[in-house]
Amino acid sequence: MAITATKPARLVLLDARTLKPARPGWSRTLAAWSPNNPAALSPLGSRVAVVVGGDSGQSLLIVDTATGRVLRRVRDVHAEELYWLRGEGVSRRSPALVVSAVLACASGGVPGGVCGDEVDVAWTNDPRRYPGGSTDTFDNFAVDQALRTRVVLTSDNPDGIVLGPHERGDSAIDPYIDLAGMPDDARFQVVADVLADRVFVVTTAGQIARISRASSAKPVVDYRSAELNGRPFEAAWAGAGRIAVWGEDGLGTIDTRTWTTHAIAGGITGAIATRYGIAAWTGGPDGLSVYRPDGSRRLHLLEGTHVTVARATGVYLYVDTTLETRYAIDLRTGKSVGPLETRAQIIEPSFVTIP
Repeated sequence: MAITATKPARLVLLDARTLKPARPGWSRTLAAWSPNNPAALSPLGSRVAVVVGGDSGQSLLIVDTATGRVLRRVRDVHAEELYWLRGEGVSRRSPALVVSAVLACASGGVPGGVCGDEVDVAWTNDPRRYPGGSTDTFDNFAVDQALRTRVVLTSDNPDGIVLGPHERGDSAIDPYIDLAGMPDDARFQVVADVLADRVFVVTTAGQIARISRASSAKPVVDYRSAELNGRPFEAAWAGAGRIAVWGEDGLGTIDTRTWTTHAIAGGITGAIATRYGIAAWTGGPDGLSVYRPDGSRRLHLLEGTHVTVARATGVYLYVDTTLETRYAIDLRTGKSVGPLETRAQIIEPSFVTIP
């Protein structure tokens, strides 16, 4: 699924390999759409949620990706970000939870008030479990990651996270998880292991908070440490018990079973974790490499191109370059197609389960 920035913009079904209009396929005009309007794909890709409209009034469209039919239109939705959690929303056995986030301010009982992300249930096919209504606005907290049923909000400090929204009857649950064992004012990254319902808060100094059963009524917090050197980094769950980290020192992993670090490749400036390995690129024309979680390289593609960003949807990785070209890579086989003609905005799922 993608959105073309034509006038008017259109929601289109594309062939995953070529990013050309699918045959048979469909497209739908999105009235009053802007690039700031968010969208999210359901976990299995059978539905897509798209926000349309401007500041004076937004609506949420739930669209069947096979036919293009609008299944639901929800008015008066205010969203800067959109997350599709839980299931496809095709039945009560597969409940969907579409969550919106927007920066909001409230009095908070303090001078000047508090500002942070307000999280709302924008749409669900099970309103008895998720009645809607915003969470509290926590000072300086913003959505950082998505789990299967919750979003994770963080602030500037690693001393606590917030999880929301909760189901009906969960009002007694404190959404704030205190991480008292973490150092104040440390730089950190949050990593979500969606399949195991775990969250890791990893500081540049190597202090790590692990929150197990994160979405339950009683999350469990413990602390570990790994050998990191204090420099800034990015991080993501890589599967096989490992966290991928990349930054000034290149690409490496933290093994969460032994809490040891392992170097993989130097010069890496960007990476994305997928079910088929860690895709990584450098600041030069070195193409793209895909590494297994154990550090061995399984693919080296597009040599001579300078990669700027990559997005993963299903089995495909879509790679953009400094020449404003785009390639589609089948992560199962390593075959690439491109340069592709389209610059359409590809809609991604909110979370990916990596075993």
